[in-house]
Amino acid sequence: MTADEMNLLVNQQMARARPLAALLYWRDGAWRELSERVLFPVTLSWRLRSPATLSLVLENSDGLLARDNQQSPLNRNQAGQYDPLLEEMRKVRLLQGVRACINYAAGRCYTCTLPSPQRPDSGGELTDGNFATTNPSHAAWVGWYSQNTVTVTVDLDSANPIAGVAARCLSAEAYQVLLPTRVAVSVGSASAGGPFTPVGEMPLDHLANDLAGRAHCLSLLDLAASGRWVRLEFTCQPNSWLQVDEVAVYHGVFGEDLLQTTFTGYLGDAMSQDGGWGGQVRLEQVRDTTKRLADLFIETYSQYRDQTVEAIVRDLLTNPTYGACCAEADFELAASEFVMPRWTSQNQSLLASCQELARVLGWVFGADVEGKYRLAPLSYEERTAEHVFRGDRDLTAWRKTASGLKMRNVVVVRSRDSASREITAKVQDVTSVASYGPRLFALNEPTVKTGPLARQLALAVLRDYGLVQGTGTAVARANVLLVPGQVVAVHEPEGTASRSDQLYRLVALEAEQTGDYCGEHTMTLSLASYRPSAPGMPQGLVATPGDQSVSLDWGDNPEPQLAGYRVYQADAMAGPYQLIEEPQESEYLVTGLTNDQTYWFRVSALDRDGVEGDACGVVAVTPSAPGGPPVTPEQFWQIQGLVATKVQAWGTYLCRLEWDRPLQGTEVGALYNVYRAKGIEPWKLVASVTPSGQAHEVWYDRGLRLPAGTYWWRVTYYHAATGFEGDPATPVSLTF
Repeated sequence: MTADEMNLLVNQQMARARPLAALLYWRDGAWRELSERVLFPVTLSWRLRSPATLSLVLENSDGLLARDNQQSPLNRNQAGQYDPLLEEMRKVRLLQGVRACINYAAGRCYTCTLPSPQRPDSGGELTDGNFATTNPSHAAWVGWYSQNTVTVTVDLDSANPIAGVAARCLSAEAYQVLLPTRVAVSVGSASAGGPFTPVGEMPLDHLANDLAGRAHCLSLLDLAASGRWVRLEFTCQPNSWLQVDEVAVYHGVFGEDLLQTTFTGYLGDAMSQDGGWGGQVRLEQVRDTTKRLADLFIETYSQYRDQTVEAIVRDLLTNPTYGACCAEADFELAASEFVMPRWTSQNQSLLASCQELARVLGWVFGADVEGKYRLAPLSYEERTAEHVFRGDRDLTAWRKTASGLKMRNVVVVRSRDSASREITAKVQDVTSVASYGPRLFALNEPTVKTGPLARQLALAVLRDYGLVQGTGTAVARANVLLVPGQVVAVHEPEGTASRSDQLYRLVALEAEQTGDYCGEHTMTLSLASYRPSAPGMPQGLVATPGDQSVSLDWGDNPEPQLAGYRVYQADAMAGPYQLIEEPQESEYLVTGLTNDQTYWFRVSALDRDGVEGDACGVVAVTPSAPGGPPVTPEQFWQIQGLVATKVQAWGTYLCRLEWDRPLQGTEVGALYNVYRAKGIEPWKLVASVTPSGQAHEVWYDRGLRLPAGTYWWRVTYYHAATGFEGDPATPVSLTF
């Protein structure tokens, strides 16, 4: 967060907020003003996974916007050439914000309570405009430990009208950093020592402490106070840190315009003009910059082999063959590390192809408010929200619904690998199945050619549909920092702020601004249930047999919200697996076993909300006296007997791979992942092979159409339901 963003966030919440809007257009390498011609209302519509659109009307009584007015300076570029402003691919940008009260505390002196802060304070951190990160050890945080109350008194140099007071506080429960339980604000005019007149308390009951780290902007607004000194008294939680960075005091007089980009796009096709030259110009569907990709219809795409999803998207955006010719600065692609053994398409737009590739990962492809293309996953890590609405104050027409009609708690994704063998990935929400019974969703996705890709897509579907769908709609005062995809919270008056069912994904917004300065700016929000991701699979499980016992040890899970683990035991690989313990530490000694009898174990992680993650790979151990060597699931499921043979077929050479099935057999939903590499290049996943049921597996690498050289192969055992993968077989090579 920056100083402008904090000031914008606070000023938007004031009852007397004065909305602003600015419209710019791009010409001659620069943004140029067109704001004076905007006629309100201006409507911005944006839905997750869909292009944002803008609707507005321009004043044209002088006829200067008319396309056929060749004398208009608005229709001529810097060189004097005819260049009509109302052109389909004219890039435009909308900025929205408020006429704001100035933060009068910026750069001012302040004094802190005794004892002095235990975390360094050079005397200026709270008002210097340099914002700390959510890392509790960041030098900009001013902190006190285990204090009952803490006061900060800001000197404004002279008496001033005061419209609001704000403070930014950190919540990081894993580091004993907690929000205050009370923040009282008072104002004085006589001296820094008082007396002070109380003006109110900042509302805090709607905020929850975050385990990992979240900075909250606390505020007390719509004041009619006046004074030179403003005192904030923080009541701290016991045995914890209070950490503050930036205190703001807002002047009672408007003094600056704060604007934020909310849309960048092209004018588009739906332009109309009332009357002749002097009529209004209606821009009914200005689309975001994905219009450029949607208009590029491609008859046949190239065949892409053994490339990551982001590498294919990069080529689609930059390859002159497809016409977009984007520069590196035009897009930002997250690293998926998922290799597509083969991808191609026909008869669809460039936008549709990029979105198809994103959908394979369960990711999102689209344009941000600045017009940059982005390929990225939605976050499922948040346990609290940065933007918190109070249902009884911040929202009007708040309507919450819940429906199980679309719930699908068992998801099966089917496809075929490059050799046309079937791939199946099946995942399920165990808790939902236990409560509502199995509700199946089966999906055939031909672009998915490997088990890990099929599993990732299945998990993405399960995240969206594996629970009773809670939705909500409401009208709220506009917040120009909100975009679809963010996680927000709606605090119900009768609930506690930490309830997970108060978290929602913002899936759509429609913002309408009815005027500049004297109008209103509101948003209709559409929310959908959000469920944080489950803890990750425990890694590094080691099982060591002992005399009538087995010692289990594994690596610590990194999630700050972790509550503990669950250990399961069975007498056979197929189960049933019984929960035998829920240790809080990453180790457990299983006792009371029978020597020379084989037992099967697996371990999962559990978070504080009771959400259980996938169990790690199963391992079999046989207790004995005096014990035996340790074994890991990865070793237990390592493929043996891998052999590569060069065979001739159809005028070329193929690689024939053979390997032995694991001695213990295979689990339901298991696959063999086949990796290939050339020389010292990284390994690439080229196929996921469904077990044949035979003791000896045979597979041909028909995808090898590569330059001469030496190639290497390795095979792993992979369980698509949990994502567990065993150690790879000893690599083999062939030279072509």
